[in-house]
Amino acid sequence: MSGYCFDTPAQVGGEILKYVGLIAILLVCAFAFGLIYPVVTQSYSISWSPSWRPKVGATITATFTWDVSFDGHTPPSNLKNKFYIKDPKGNIKASKELSPTESGSTSLSVKTDYAGYWVAEMHIYYYSNGWREGTWSEKKYVNTKIHVETTPSGAKVSITDLGVSGTSPCTLPAKPGYHWVSITKSGYKHWCKKIYISPEGDTSLSVTLEEKPTPKYYDLTVETIPSGAKVYLSGVEGYKISPCTFKDLISGWYTIIVRKEGYNEARQNVFLDEDKTVTITLEPKTYTLTVKTNPAYANVTIVELGITKNSGTRGAVFELDYGTYTVRVEKEGYGVVEKVIELDSDKTITISLYETKPVIEITPEINLVATLSLLAVAAYLLWRYAI
Repeated sequence: MSGYCFDTPAQVGGEILKYVGLIAILLVCAFAFGLIYPVVTQSYSISWSPSWRPKVGATITATFTWDVSFDGHTPPSNLKNKFYIKDPKGNIKASKELSPTESGSTSLSVKTDYAGYWVAEMHIYYYSNGWREGTWSEKKYVNTKIHVETTPSGAKVSITDLGVSGTSPCTLPAKPGYHWVSITKSGYKHWCKKIYISPEGDTSLSVTLEEKPTPKYYDLTVETIPSGAKVYLSGVEGYKISPCTFKDLISGWYTIIVRKEGYNEARQNVFLDEDKTVTITLEPKTYTLTVKTNPAYANVTIVELGITKNSGTRGAVFELDYGTYTVRVEKEGYGVVEKVIELDSDKTITISLYETKPVIEITPEINLVATLSLLAVAAYLLWRYAI
C-alpha cells in the first residue's frame, strides 16, 4: 500500500513539528545569507514654500520629512543623513548633515539667483539586512523676471507668447530666452520687439513711445464712364452712385470698386494724401448673338453697326457689347424683317421670312395689245349672239 500511514495522533503531531522545524531552519539560513529581507516601511516627503512660482531673487524653503526603520539597530557614527538644495545648473546652494534617526523633519532655505528648476534632495539611512541609503528629490520652478518702464507710463505691457501682462512701470514673471514684448498706449504707435530675458532675472527694458501723427482728412471724388454706376470704397459702408464724393477720409490707401449692369467690375487702388478726383472707364460685357433664319442663307445686318453676315445653315454669329440692337434680315423673294434685341446674355434667335407675290409691270405696248384683244373678243360675241 502506497502513501503515508500514521498509527496514532502523536505520530501525526510529530510529523507536523518536524516540517515546521525544517521551514524555520530554511528561513534562518535565508536571512543569514541575505537571500531575503524583512519588509521595511519607508516614507519620504519634500514640500516647497512658497507654493506658487516665485521670481528670481525670492527665498525658497524646502522642508524634508522622513519615517524609516532601524529594525532595532543603532547606526554607526560615520553615517549622516544629507540634505541639499541645488540650482538649475546643478550647483549645491544649501546643504545640511544630520545623524540618522528613524523619523524627523528639517528645512533648508536659499535665495534664488537663477530661473529654472531648483532641486531639493535628501539622503536618509535605514536598516534592512544592513544599513542602506534612500534618496528622494522634488523640483521647484523659479521664474525669471523683466522690469519694463515706458515714457509715458501707463502703457499696457504684454509678453505675448507667455500670456502675462501689466501696466508700466511693471515687473513681469517670465521664462529665460527670447520672447515677444508688446507695448500699447492710446495715441501712441504700437511697439513690439523680441527681447532676450536673462535667467538671472536682471533684465530691464526702457521704451520711449512715439506719438501717432494727427490724422488728416481728405475728399475723394469718383467719376465713371458711363455714369450711374455703384461705387464702393474700402472701409466705408454701403455704396454711392457715380459721380459721387466721399468726404472726410483719413489719409491712406483705399480700394475703389465700381459695378454697373452690363459692364465688367472695375477696381482701382488710390493713396489719399490730398483731395482727389478719380475717373474710371468701365468695359462693357461682351455677349454672343446667333441669328438663324427660315429659310437659310439670308443676309443678317446689325443696323447700328452696319455689320452684315449671311446666316447660312447654322446662323449668323455676332460678338456684341451689352446693349440694344436692331437686327434686319433680307433675302431675295422675301419680305424684309426687322427685330429689336436687348442683349444682356448670350442669345440665339430665329427669324422667319415670308415670300412676296410677283408684280407684273404694264408697259404702253402691252396696253395696246390688250385693248385690241378685248375689242376683238367683244365683236365676236356680238356677232355670235346676233345670229
